[in-house]
Amino acid sequence: MSMVLLPTTALALLAWLMIRQLAKLTKKPKLDMPYLDFEDGDNSMQRYLHDAGSILERGYEQYLKEGLPFAMFNYMDASTPMAVIPLKYLEEVRSASTCKLSFNSFLNKSTVAKDIGGPLVTDRVIRVVRQDLNRALNEMIEPIQQACDKVFGILLPPSRDWTPLNGHSLLWPLVSRIMARTFVGPELWDSEEWHAVVSSYFHAGLAASQRVRDGYHPWLRWTAKYFDKDIKAIYAVRRKGEELLKPVIDARIADARNQANGQGPGFNDGVRWLVDAYRAENKPIKAEQIMQDEAFLVGASVHGITVNALSILFDLMDRPESLAEIQAEISQVHAEYGGWTRKSLGALRVMDSFMKESQRLHTPQHCTMQRRALEGYTFKDGLYIPAGTSIFLPSRLLGRDPDVHPDGAKFDAKRWKRMREEGDATKFHFASLQNDMLPWGSGPHACPGRFLVQEVIKIIFIHLVTKYDVKYSEGVESRPPDYLEHTNSIPNIMALLLFKER
Repeated sequence: MSMVLLPTTALALLAWLMIRQLAKLTKKPKLDMPYLDFEDGDNSMQRYLHDAGSILERGYEQYLKEGLPFAMFNYMDASTPMAVIPLKYLEEVRSASTCKLSFNSFLNKSTVAKDIGGPLVTDRVIRVVRQDLNRALNEMIEPIQQACDKVFGILLPPSRDWTPLNGHSLLWPLVSRIMARTFVGPELWDSEEWHAVVSSYFHAGLAASQRVRDGYHPWLRWTAKYFDKDIKAIYAVRRKGEELLKPVIDARIADARNQANGQGPGFNDGVRWLVDAYRAENKPIKAEQIMQDEAFLVGASVHGITVNALSILFDLMDRPESLAEIQAEISQVHAEYGGWTRKSLGALRVMDSFMKESQRLHTPQHCTMQRRALEGYTFKDGLYIPAGTSIFLPSRLLGRDPDVHPDGAKFDAKRWKRMREEGDATKFHFASLQNDMLPWGSGPHACPGRFLVQEVIKIIFIHLVTKYDVKYSEGVESRPPDYLEHTNSIPNIMALLLFKER
């Protein structure tokens, strides 16, 4: 009898221990701050997907402006609320150790990248952008211009008739090729095969990320790769990308050896920088890993630059007087400098101010400075953030706050040009970091690619506004409403525009 009871008792004890452990792992950490939800009682996932901004607005006025944090449902990680904290914690957040408050962990967890086979953000890829890309940026200006010339000529061939095209369909392939030239190199920048890989990876990743995040318990997400069609597509395009990258990687390895022997000028692109990074760390150079690094670099930059440029285009179309000034400035600066370099692009102060004002009012991310607490974290004033909690600082609402920016609801195209003329000329440009505007984050972990974004958008608009007229389709008079998605908003990518050669 005892021989029968023994395994039964052991199984019961094991089950009890597993249940206890599961309860600990799934227990939501308690946040010592007010929790806001929808006051009418409709707190469905769909409501949070499209209307979370209204809770952020209420929390901003009621708590953040008083220096107090609040919590709300986190659509990207339903296991724990998101903590939205006021600006007074900015310095502590940006100086906190990444071992305690981590952006990488926040991004990797919110996108469930590991579970879907997507690219992980690593310190290595961030370092490549911050050091190698920014050091080489002046040399990238000419290839970026060449990409613009070619792609505009294909998508908008010379014509005196109005050509219908939505802005996203123009900007996405253009920016994709610019980023391929920057991060992959001259061999693949105009390859249709490579761009098909990038596009398929991006769209499959978006679909798989949302489906796995919403439909699988965290403990079971590892199983999704066996069932989800988009995850299977991710692995398939990864393999295709590796095949395309292998000869490029081999060429960069040979190039590094040649340079070490004093031969040749060498390649200056993302694959070469990654090869150098792995060599410096004495790690093997594998096509599958470089493919993942490239997927992160190209995917993140293409989406970010495209939505920013489209948003600026809408604002520019609504303000013909600013468009005329920018066109005149482009002609003047080009005549003065004789071409485009980072220095001459920096002289486009009217354009830069317009771009920054558009960014202030239409920041794609409502919150930035995202961090995930890897362990319990206590701020100096005693505010405690439990391990596993994601924290955010307001960006969009801070940028629109009339108590922070005079006439904050008004689009003032020359706001930042005046501030540069009246104060420090090196501040207040599009890629600047400011404590009262946080689209790029702040401190040592601020967006390392913001200077690339700045120069690419300027080159795109130099081509666009000097060679084409643009107008809305019939019946549309001004900027169409943005799409809202949780704590993000993007310009209307489906809005039809009309282009005509000038």
